[in-house]
Amino acid sequence: IAAFFLLYSVWFFYDGFVAWPRENAEVEAALQAAKADAQRAGDAPAVERAATNLINRDRHTDMDLVLQKAIGVIFAAIGLPLLCVAFWPRSKTPLPPPHLPPPPPLPS
Repeated sequence: IAAFFLLYSVWFFYDGFVAWPRENAEVEAALQAAKADAQRAGDAPAVERAATNLINRDRHTDMDLVLQKAIGVIFAAIGLPLLCVAFWPRSKTPLPPPHLPPPPPLPS
């Protein structure tokens, strides 16, 4: 279970810090290029469509990135203590048997 939480923590951190910002930059660059091409061609409706797409495009918002990072922190906060408990050293000496009362005397 600890490995599950830690692996998902890494996954959420990767999305929040690397993958989603990279996707946002790629979408932004592609839409800016489309807008620039339309401006060079002098196509006013295409420029307007490109500007609208730039605004309405499904991108990961700043709140999405914050949530990914927060979920990564939460999973790490759960996984690390579980990992510590899993690897906590345990006593190698066996416990003494419990104290039992003496057996009752046998009838004579």
